[in-house]
Amino acid sequence: MQEFEVGSYVWFVRSDKPGVRHYLVVEEIVKKSIDGISRDYLFETVSSGKTGRVESRNLIGDYFINKSDAYDFMLKQAGDAIARMMDSVMQTPKVEDLSSLVDPVLEPHINDPNVNETKADDTIIELPDGTKARLKGGIPK
Repeated sequence: MQEFEVGSYVWFVRSDKPGVRHYLVVEEIVKKSIDGISRDYLFETVSSGKTGRVESRNLIGDYFINKSDAYDFMLKQAGDAIARMMDSVMQTPKVEDLSSLVDPVLEPHINDPNVNETKADDTIIELPDGTKARLKGGIPK
């Protein structure tokens, strides 16, 4: 973990969900053991007029000393999320591509037991697997 000066401010960007906090470092906790030295911090924040404290070990995310560094980091995260969304949309079939999956039948099949009475506006379509379906109101123009 980064080292902070008591009395300084840090920007914290959560990694589990979108969010940013501006904390005042109020305490540094240094522990020495056989395994080495560990540092934890106690942060204070003011939100809606209420003061709250949180320990650094309870936070999952990234710390920044400068506001501009936190901003750039969040902007990159947002750009990556937008790119993923756009890529996922590109992988879904377009409406034009779906039209090749159906074969519209403009005349109702009177002898077909799967098709009930058809109104003049309705259109019967046959799907590639042989299933027949009625489009109430016909195919939009």
